Amino acid sequence: MSSLLVSLGIFYIVEGMFRKSDFTKAADRAITKIRQKYETVFAGNTVKSEKENAEECLFFAKPQTSFIPLHELRQGILEIRISYGTLANFETVSPKDTAGNEIRIANKKKLVKDKTVEMLQTVGAKFKVLDSKDAAMRIQFLPQSNYERILENVINEVIVLLKDKNR
Repeated sequence: MSSLLVSLGIFYIVEGMFRKSDFTKAADRAITKIRQKYETVFAGNTVKSEKENAEECLFFAKPQTSFIPLHELRQGILEIRISYGTLANFETVSPKDTAGNEIRIANKKKLVKDKTVEMLQTVGAKFKVLDSKDAAMRIQFLPQSNYERILENVINEVIVLLKDKNR
């Protein structure tokens, strides 16, 4: 009985290592493709400051605003952040109109979350939506062979939504 338990333990450890590695490679390839496709939209760097606790993210360029944390993405969690800086990259926003900006941010967050979940369900992706107070959405993906393609499509669709000033 103990040899069976040891074998099962080793299996789960090895399976977990491969899964994390697969997420990492797919996430890095997807981010590279997205950055090439939207080189004018995204900043050239992935770390905003040189501090030890600096978070590695995909940043919008002007103003430099965090969009997707890369550490979580490499673990199969997609978090998309929508803020004042996000809006400022795609439309003219007035710093004096704080109430209007908050409403527009809330509307964009809801739109991004709804459209992304709808798209993922349409393509048959394996995922679950996680709670998030600050981000527009957080999604935990289950291991799947098309993770890279799914990431590319989701990020591309979110950028299209953000560029659309009519939404």
